[in-house]
Amino acid sequence: MAYDKKKVMTYGAAGIIIAAAVVTLFLPVQEQVTLVSYVSIEQIPGYGLQYIKISEEQADLTHLIITIEKVEVQLSNGEWVQVSGVETSWDLVKEIHKTFAMNIGVLSPGNYSRIRFVVAQGLEYSNATLSNNVTIRVNAPYSLELDVPEFTVETGVDELTLSLSLGPGVSSNQMLPQYHIAIMTVRLQAEVSHP
Repeated sequence: MAYDKKKVMTYGAAGIIIAAAVVTLFLPVQEQVTLVSYVSIEQIPGYGLQYIKISEEQADLTHLIITIEKVEVQLSNGEWVQVSGVETSWDLVKEIHKTFAMNIGVLSPGNYSRIRFVVAQGLEYSNATLSNNVTIRVNAPYSLELDVPEFTVETGVDELTLSLSLGPGVSSNQMLPQYHIAIMTVRLQAEVSHP
């Protein structure tokens, strides 16, 4: 019976590597890994937002604040134009509705149907408070784009009102041996109207 020397060498080397990996995986480890609690916000296109909170102890969200630093409107050619640069904080846990004025003097008269708002980054702008009074960072997307019912910009109108609202959603809580994971999905809607 003949053996292929290359195959024997290949299988032998693979066996040694697998054995070394198994031994390494089962060696006792003295290091303890700690997790820094955080919240992540993701946009679900066409629907709304999803929040994911991970913490080492069971603690619910009492505040989830994002700061909207500017609002932009998409022109028919696809270009985005800034229409509002006012910083507005929005607590997504406590405030189901958020309304603020937009200065639209830079827009040409016409119909528009897409907006986006830019979220300020950093703990001082976007943060969450847990029920144990710990304030943690929030990983939020740079911007959130939304289709809105078509609105008209008329000649001589310099201001419109943007109304954001959170609708019903689904939530789940998972308790793992060392972590508490909470996931919530909510509907996000926007409407632009005359003040």
